[in-house]
Amino acid sequence: MSEVLLSAAKHMMWGGYDKFWDELDKWATEIGLTRDVITVKQFSLPELYMEIKNLPDFYEAVLNGADDFDEEEHEALLEDIQQWRNDGDFVFVWGNELWMNQAGEIEST
Repeated sequence: MSEVLLSAAKHMMWGGYDKFWDELDKWATEIGLTRDVITVKQFSLPELYMEIKNLPDFYEAVLNGADDFDEEEHEALLEDIQQWRNDGDFVFVWGNELWMNQAGEIEST
């Protein structure tokens, strides 16, 4: 991982937002980054407390057999999960869990 990116992430974690964006811009220039559409798969960077998950933990629990729900609630949750997947939503975790839409916009925290 780029030392510039690691430095930027550490600044972000400790509230140095302006410094974070400055460092991120430097890194983007360093690697020749250009704006375009991307596809990101699920990943985890434990050293930065960062990950992308396909589903929130709550939905994962439903799929893994959580039995806290009656049959009607369970069916409704399965429909919600299917809608989540159809919409291309995902979870971005970096200190907080952010529910994101397919465009990368925060839908809920």
